[in-house]
Amino acid sequence: MANHDKLIKEMTMVDKMSTAERYEYAKRRRREQLDRYFTAVHDSDTNISSRKIKISFKSDIVLLDAAARNDIDEVKRLLEVKVNPNVANCDGLTALHQLITRDFNRVEWNSTSRAYMTNLSSCL
Repeated sequence: MANHDKLIKEMTMVDKMSTAERYEYAKRRRREQLDRYFTAVHDSDTNISSRKIKISFKSDIVLLDAAARNDIDEVKRLLEVKVNPNVANCDGLTALHQLITRDFNRVEWNSTSRAYMTNLSSCL
């Protein structure tokens, strides 16, 4: 990855280029970027057995994602294991907000903040 000083010098150089030169420069940079990517992917494929990287997310984040994708089976499963449904995403939307904004009309929340399969349209 390029350092900050190198990028600043590059920006100065690019500012002096014509549009055609910038276009060609951008294409060359993209080819270099893709070459680095494919080299890294190839190198990681050969060492995949030695890498034990596991990505995991908190269950309340998984609930938000499932609600955003309208994956009602996943939402139901997560709520059954008492995942917190009141966690909001960066826009302030909870899982219920996500389901409502996606026109998903089969979820209703009761007083204990558990979701049940019903007709939400009668509540709106």
